[in-house]
Amino acid sequence: MNVIIVITSITLITHLYHGLFILYSNPKAILNRLYFLATVCITISAVCLVLANLAHQEDSVHLYFKIGLSTFAIYHAFCFHLTFIFTQEKRVNLLIILIPYLISSIIIIKNTFSSILFQQFIKIHNQWQYVLSNDNYLEYFIFLSFLISVGVICSIRFYLWSNKAKRKKVRIQSRFLTFATAATTIFVMLEFLILPFIFNYRNITLGVLWYLIIVFTTFYISMKYDFLIGKVNNINSEIFSNIDDLVILFDMDMRVLEMNKKTQNCLNEAIGNSLHVSSLVKEYFDLSEKIKKLKLYQLHLFTMKMHLYCENNTLLVDARFSLLKDKYNDEIGVLMSAKEVKEVMAIKNELNLTERQTVIINHLLTGKSAREIASLLSITERTVKAHITTIYNKLGINNRIELFNVIKEFSTRI
Repeated sequence: MNVIIVITSITLITHLYHGLFILYSNPKAILNRLYFLATVCITISAVCLVLANLAHQEDSVHLYFKIGLSTFAIYHAFCFHLTFIFTQEKRVNLLIILIPYLISSIIIIKNTFSSILFQQFIKIHNQWQYVLSNDNYLEYFIFLSFLISVGVICSIRFYLWSNKAKRKKVRIQSRFLTFATAATTIFVMLEFLILPFIFNYRNITLGVLWYLIIVFTTFYISMKYDFLIGKVNNINSEIFSNIDDLVILFDMDMRVLEMNKKTQNCLNEAIGNSLHVSSLVKEYFDLSEKIKKLKLYQLHLFTMKMHLYCENNTLLVDARFSLLKDKYNDEIGVLMSAKEVKEVMAIKNELNLTERQTVIINHLLTGKSAREIASLLSITERTVKAHITTIYNKLGINNRIELFNVIKEFSTRI
């Protein structure tokens, strides 16, 4: 017993540090917050269990059990909430999520004024054993039903998600979480339901074992399979930030995950939860259509010329897009690497093109038709065609293919 207590005490520090690490990795994510709160609750409950075993007075054992029982109840509510978010259950009613919080609150209030589990503790062979009272059997079974129900529901949800999730890493995480929740539920049933009534077991030691199962399982999948650790953490941020191209990493929903220093300086944008590719790219609709094909593996990668919103101006870039995967072959997101098309500015300076003519060249290079350019610039198609004729005359060319050739020639001079 003393060995288990020592191991648990050492584990407490590691578990709390791990909870803080998960919270720090993505403090704005509700999953990470819930995990941290669950970590705090289960740690307090385990501390109280250890202190209860070490206590010399029965009053102290009662006090530790009251605190431990209350935090254990709210821990189950956090776990229930975390499970439904992790398994991406969108159809669940908010009321279902609130029910465990309500039940745990009632348990805490009731337990504060009178013990709902054990009315008396007796020390036998230097170990505390509890005594069940006939007056609180109903409350006792209601409490156990709550714990077991939450454990069973969470185990089933994790098991189903381990077969349903698209990402291999998440499937592996779900299998480990299925084991942890199922094992702890079995230990709760053994300690409080089966052993007391069949084998007259009255110790309070198995709780330490299920605590160790939870700690080591969650710690292992965090370190081995990046459980609740941000995707971008898998990328060497220093190397990423110092790439000379304009680089943006965004997820499959087109939300920006990361951008390097050069891109941030160019776009004058800081990364935030609401930053979306649509606010950065002028040709967002065309880009989103190609990204859809990338998701469906109809394209492995693609390139396109497009305009990035750069403060009060737009910047023409030649961009390359590709899927970025982790070591489990799961998609992290889409990586954009782009270079500014400086050839147009060189042509403008050399041939004294107007701003309007320069803008039209940029649109021509992105594949826009005269009608589309007219719509974008709020001018007539006839005016656009007149500008195109003037541009071709100044460059000594006759069509758009020759325009691309001219751009290539200027690229060798820069």
